[in-house]
Amino acid sequence: MLGLNIFVLSKISFIFIPVLEFIGVIMLPVILAGLLYYLLNPIVDFMEKHKINRLVAITIVLF
Repeated sequence: MLGLNIFVLSKISFIFIPVLEFIGVIMLPVILAGLLYYLLNPIVDFMEKHKINRLVAITIVLF
């Protein structure tokens, strides 16, 4: 049964290749943005507690 599934999926791989490429193109920026958010948000919060405007703090952290 497993061999049959592998055989069938290998014959229709042309359907999955564009889907996997699309997911790869979309997911990489989303994952990087989430990672940057969780890494940089504590720094921005710290700066905001020390009376720095949030927009200014974000600008300082990103540049």
